[in-house]
Amino acid sequence: MIASDPTMTAGANPNAVELVDASVDFGSGVKGVDQVDLVIRRGERVALIGPSGCGKTTLLRVIAGLQPLTSGTCQRRSQLGAGDTRAGVSFVFQQPSLLPWLSVEQNVALPMRLGRRRTLLGSEVMSQRVAALLRDVELDDASTRWPHQCSGGMQMRASIARSLVTQPSLLLLDEPFAALDDVLRNQLSRLVLRLWQQHQFTAVMVTHHIAEAIRMSERICVLDRGRVREVFDNPVAAMLIDETIGDVQRTPRFAEFYGVISDALADAANSKRGVRETAGRP
Repeated sequence: MIASDPTMTAGANPNAVELVDASVDFGSGVKGVDQVDLVIRRGERVALIGPSGCGKTTLLRVIAGLQPLTSGTCQRRSQLGAGDTRAGVSFVFQQPSLLPWLSVEQNVALPMRLGRRRTLLGSEVMSQRVAALLRDVELDDASTRWPHQCSGGMQMRASIARSLVTQPSLLLLDEPFAALDDVLRNQLSRLVLRLWQQHQFTAVMVTHHIAEAIRMSERICVLDRGRVREVFDNPVAAMLIDETIGDVQRTPRFAEFYGVISDALADAANSKRGVRETAGRP
């Protein structure tokens, strides 16, 4: 058995994550991840999409270091040095999971108040960082509210702020907008893109939503029964940084790419035998 490798120093390596022949075997012939080869470059945004049960979340948990591998390797590289107060990896779950006895501001600050960061940073730096992020996610006027006083979209914005307060080099998102309507999805997609521009983290996101995958990523990986079936470069990724989401989604280019991903998902869902190996290493 070869478990996931620990976070490694980046040096000149441009890659944030490298998976080689990575597999997770749950027993009885069930493989959550099956011989995955995938490279994610530093600062890149990647979406994992596929039919239910195809291994998206398992693969994300492998990248996070939460799921050990049965075989193969997963290397996460960062530029963190000794005494660095930044986080290597931060995870945004499907539910905000804010602590109900803490205010929005206190929930956002919580990761910094745990462990050595509290000593290394100091209270003034922590307060400044929390205040800046609350402004970034437009919650500065709701900082003293309790979670039950916030809408679902506000709670998710607080969850995103909490995940970024430690300044992670790798941000992992597991269907964080699944319970929200399309208007809020668009707003939060734009928010994450803006925060990515500011902080330049690497982002890997699991989603069932094709339009969301296109909005949020530079590459889209279609999974099928634990394998990466196909990898697509997103032809509208640059447009989504410079233009409004609504305008880009009305373009023929967006519609055409949506159709390409939809067809790939249909092929994955209808696949009866074998896996078409078209992805390879990026």
